[in-house]
Amino acid sequence: MEELYRANLRVQVDILRPGTYKALADHLRDTTNRHGVGYYHVIHFDVHGAVLPYDQFQQAATSNRYLFQQRYGRPDIKPYEGMKAFLFLEGEQEYQADPVEASELADLLVNHQVPITILNACQSGKQIGASETSLVVDSCRQVSRQYWRWAIL
Repeated sequence: MEELYRANLRVQVDILRPGTYKALADHLRDTTNRHGVGYYHVIHFDVHGAVLPYDQFQQAATSNRYLFQQRYGRPDIKPYEGMKAFLFLEGEQEYQADPVEASELADLLVNHQVPITILNACQSGKQIGASETSLVVDSCRQVSRQYWRWAIL
C-alpha cells in the first residue's frame, strides 16, 4: 500500500469492515450514489471459498456454521443438484459464515460495474462442469476501465 502512495498513482484504496455481504452491498450502493456507477475498477476478496454439493452444504448449515436463511438482500438457499461455488463472507453473528453464491456476487459486482475481481479463496478457480460452479467464470462478465481504484474486503 505504501508503495502505491509513493508511486503517486491515481489509486483509491478502501478497506471494508466488517466483511459482511450487507456491508459490501451497502458500501457499493453508497459509493455508486456518491460517484456514479463504475467507481471501482478492482475488488479483492481474501476469504474462504468452496465448491459444494448440497448435502455437504446442508450439514454445515444445520450445525449453525453457515447462515443460509434470511441472508441480507438474497433469498434463502434452496436445495440444489450438483455443485455450487460459494465465497464465505463474515456472518452477522460471530463464528457464522455467510455463503455467497458465485452468481449472487457476480450480479452485485456487475450491477456496480466492477470489472476486475481478485480472489484469494480456497477453490476459487475450481470448476466442475457448468460455468455456474465457477466464481471466476461468473465474474468474467465484466468490462475494463481507464483508471484503477481498489476496494479491499
